[in-house]
Amino acid sequence: MEPKITLEKPIRSPTSDLLVKPKSLVDSLLETVVLPNRFPAMFPPSRRPWGGVLLYGPSGCGKAYLARWCACEAHCSLIDTDLAELCGAKEPAKLVKETFALALANQPCILLFRHLEALETKDRSLIEMKSEFLTRIEGVNMDAKLLITVISTAISPWVLSCTMRRRHSSRRFVRSPAEDERRRMLDIGLKDVMTDINEPEMGEIVTMTYGYTYEELEKLVQFTVLRTLNKQARSSEPKLTPRVTKKDIVEIMGKQVRPAGISGATEKLYAGWTQEFTNGG
Repeated sequence: MEPKITLEKPIRSPTSDLLVKPKSLVDSLLETVVLPNRFPAMFPPSRRPWGGVLLYGPSGCGKAYLARWCACEAHCSLIDTDLAELCGAKEPAKLVKETFALALANQPCILLFRHLEALETKDRSLIEMKSEFLTRIEGVNMDAKLLITVISTAISPWVLSCTMRRRHSSRRFVRSPAEDERRRMLDIGLKDVMTDINEPEMGEIVTMTYGYTYEELEKLVQFTVLRTLNKQARSSEPKLTPRVTKKDIVEIMGKQVRPAGISGATEKLYAGWTQEFTNGG
């Protein structure tokens, strides 16, 4: 089966205004990706940001979502490619070349490459693919007249070579949500739902969700609401409006949605790499 290379024009949705991410991360993407592509006349070649963008961090923290958000805000086309899938294709180097050609034909465009670390392999059959990727991304970076931005994502950035890092001059850590971000995620997820959760209980829930990713928090709210609706439908008074309680959320946390978490050793790897190679996040 050939890997999928999807071209789309993301449509701005109401949730675009509810991006639950650190302000410094959002501001950096506005400056390096959104504004140069949305207002190219204000960014002549001498002023355009140089180099691709690397978003790295644990799985489920919204790296690909951020790329989609950038495309929405910048009114760009989005080409979504999974490099790990390309590595298993018959002619991966050719597919890389075709992906960049597709971006050239659909400017302004954001090229999203997931799993960048898949290219850091000793497999001789993939050397040509990696070489093609590095050559093409350098060409995009050097030609300031092109309205193409490369955004790559990685879960294990410490395996990336010096050459690969140089092709991504903007490197940002996308971490698990902090306490205030988890609270906002829960508020957004439950804003259209009747609840019997008071302020102290919500504070306890926020504390209990330490270590949850954005994806896991979304699932937690979704499963809780569905379970509450299902219970109400089976009750003797199905016409009553169901209300979500702290107990409902805690039960889902214990049975269906538990944080995958990252080990202490992995946290140290992220911290060390961020300190040495990143420029914000």
